[in-house]
Amino acid sequence: MWGLPHTFSCPTSLPHKYFGSLLLLFTAQITVAVIVYTQRVNVASKMAAHAQELIRGYPAQGPPREPHEGWDLVQQQLRCCGWAGPQDWSPPGAVACSCLAPNSTQRTPPEPPHGRCPLAAPQDLFPMGCAEGAQRWLGQNLVTVVGGSLGCGLVELLLLSVSMFLIRNLDPDEPPMAP
Repeated sequence: MWGLPHTFSCPTSLPHKYFGSLLLLFTAQITVAVIVYTQRVNVASKMAAHAQELIRGYPAQGPPREPHEGWDLVQQQLRCCGWAGPQDWSPPGAVACSCLAPNSTQRTPPEPPHGRCPLAAPQDLFPMGCAEGAQRWLGQNLVTVVGGSLGCGLVELLLLSVSMFLIRNLDPDEPPMAP
């Protein structure tokens, strides 16, 4: 117990700390990936419930609060309306302004619109729900997401190897690593 503070202040323990941090980070990434993959149905249902809750709590007047601004941005970026579609908004016709599709007279604004726009015509709304929009975005960008994750994992493995090499070469009293 008395040697523990010395271990953290000792300069020769720096490679050990670096190795431990990288190993912990790599293990956490793999654990999160496995959990997300095995619990994807549960995650999807929780996301749907959260989106429905955001839609139900969307303020009828005045500026939206922070989580609703995020939802406005999602709808504008994915070009979607509601979770399953525009029918998620109640009362019918009073949808978030971020559901409005730009047309020839109305260009996409530099900032996403906020608040509700009453009595929007169905042809003025994005017809697709955000669940479908998110699946489509993920399908289009899956190679990038997986490639980035694998690239980060490979860099971490390389750095783990470098830290083991440093441990062996900087500390001659360190016993050899098992093959």
